[in-house]
This record gives sequence, C-alpha cells and structure tokens, in this order.
Amino acid sequence: MKKVFLWIGMAIAMIGISMTSYQQGKKDVNKIVVARIIDGDTLELNSKQQIRLDNMETAEVNMCGYEEAKEMLEKLALGKEVRVVGKYVDEYGRLLGLVYTDDYLVNLEMVKSGWARYDSNKTNACDDMRQAGAEAREKKLGVYDLCRVDAEDKECLIKGNNREGHDTKIYKFPGCKSYNITKVDLDLGDRWFCSEEEAIEAGYTKGEDCFGKDYN
Repeated sequence: MKKVFLWIGMAIAMIGISMTSYQQGKKDVNKIVVARIIDGDTLELNSKQQIRLDNMETAEVNMCGYEEAKEMLEKLALGKEVRVVGKYVDEYGRLLGLVYTDDYLVNLEMVKSGWARYDSNKTNACDDMRQAGAEAREKKLGVYDLCRVDAEDKECLIKGNNREGHDTKIYKFPGCKSYNITKVDLDLGDRWFCSEEEAIEAGYTKGEDCFGKDYN
C-alpha cells in the first residue's frame, strides 16, 4: 500500500514539474524582447515587429553621430524585455511608440545621452523628453558636441542648412543677416562650403537675407 502512495506522490510531483515547465516555457514565448537594432531610432522585436522610437530622431546613415546613436540604443535595449506603448503604424510598417524596460524609458534615455534629438510629438513623455533634450544641448552632449562645428574653427565659412521638410537647401555666408544665428549640425545633414559654386552644385540655394551680396 505504501508503494502505491509512493508512486502516486511521484506521479503528482512529475505532473507539477511538467506544468511548471510548460507555464515557464509559455511565459518565455510571450515575452516581448528586442531582437535587433536597425539604427539609432528603430529596433525590431522578437515578433519581427519593427518599432520607430517616438519623440526623438537620430542621424541618418553616413551622417555624424549615426554609429554612436546605434551603439547607444544597443546598450539600452538589445536583448531587453520591453513594453511598447504604440500610436500607429507608419508607411514602412513600423509601429511608432514609446519603449519601456523595467528600469527606464528607452526613448528618454536616448535623448538624455545627446545622441538623439527631441522631436515634438504629443505623447505621455513629451514634456520630460523636451527637458532632457534642452539639458543635453546645454551640456553639449552627444551630437551637440561631436557634430556641431563653430565658424571660427573653419576655413570655409559658407553654412549649408539641410532641414527635413524643406523643399530647398539654403546656404548663407558672412554678411547675410541671419548668418551668426545659423547653426551647422552635421547630424542633420548640414554642410560647410568654400564657395557659392560648390554650394549650388550640391543643390543649395542662397538664403533670402543674402540676395544682393556675394561671398568673397
């Protein structure tokens, strides 16, 4: 009789172990984990869903700060279990959203590092991210240090501004009214030129506050 109870007890124990293993396995399968970093502001989950981080933007490939931003996102998110608060899917099939680990908001940490710029968009984190972006700029972190060169450090002084959403690229030189307040941010695709001809060949147009003037 004791043997019977012994066998029953062993069987129950084995069932318990099997159920625990099954539940644990099921839990692991359902985890949302960052499987791949595509660039500084885009990652891919183990479900193959790509996430475009909201409220921020990073340098495009071949631009200043691209590799650094990608490395920072790898450090913050790769292999981590995350929670994603999404808004909508963009034209590339990416879900635009906020990505949380148990310890931090990845989007916010990217902006704090200075390798991502704050991008105005209405989210629950936009106020914190705006402040973080201002602090990173003030402290000259990330792109605000590596990718910004002042005119006094350049021999070629023509500033070429390349801003997404603008139909034309604008160049300005000393003597243009807004020259001194025009920033050259290499991570945004801005460039320096040595001559107006060089700027024009690159597709830039003289700024309106420069007309009637020539760069010597």
